Amino acid sequence: MSGKRSPRRTRVASALAATGTAATAMIAFAAPAQAGGPYFPPPPPSTPCTASNQGEEQVTTDAKVVPTVVSFAIVNVAAGTTHTQSVTLTHSATATTQTSTTVSAKVGFKLFASAEVSAGFSLVKTKSSTDSWSNTMTWNFTAPGRYILYKGTRSVTGRYENYRCWKTGPTHPIPGVYMWQIYSPTGTEFGTYSAYSGEESGTVRCEENPPVNTVAGQARKLLDGCA
Repeated sequence: MSGKRSPRRTRVASALAATGTAATAMIAFAAPAQAGGPYFPPPPPSTPCTASNQGEEQVTTDAKVVPTVVSFAIVNVAAGTTHTQSVTLTHSATATTQTSTTVSAKVGFKLFASAEVSAGFSLVKTKSSTDSWSNTMTWNFTAPGRYILYKGTRSVTGRYENYRCWKTGPTHPIPGVYMWQIYSPTGTEFGTYSAYSGEESGTVRCEENPPVNTVAGQARKLLDGCA
């Protein structure tokens, strides 16, 4: 691909040389319009771009993980009244799986594979919402106290970008440089996504203080009226 640029408009992307070390040159590409400030794409793939994998495409992502309480209910259990009880939970938040654009099956598969690595756990891949979750829980209360019953998940949001390995510059007499460049011929190989992990449910008492970066910890913050 001597002397040619990416079909994407001009924007900045980091590159990897054939040796696998970061190249000092920067390739200009166009940034998509993003509300609320400039767009900073996820970094290029960590694997080297060389003659052996020229033309290969990889999707990279970043990920922000937030524990989210989807629905909850607060229950007071008096001494001597411990028993199994069905409780209707109140809707609190919604987690969804979606992308900012309609992506191809090839990009979509790579997108969620990369996002799972970035997040560190499995994600719901089909377009769906936690609004479909049941809002009733049956729990066996074995001790008196003030409880919060919750259902939740780990919400994940981030950006994704499609990169292609190819050679830049003339091939003769100056050899070109192999580097990862952002590649989006249809304008749908980049954007934002949201997803979530599987459903989590449980209960927390006033006396408990689970870590705040867990769904249980976020539920504990909603448990008011504790002594």
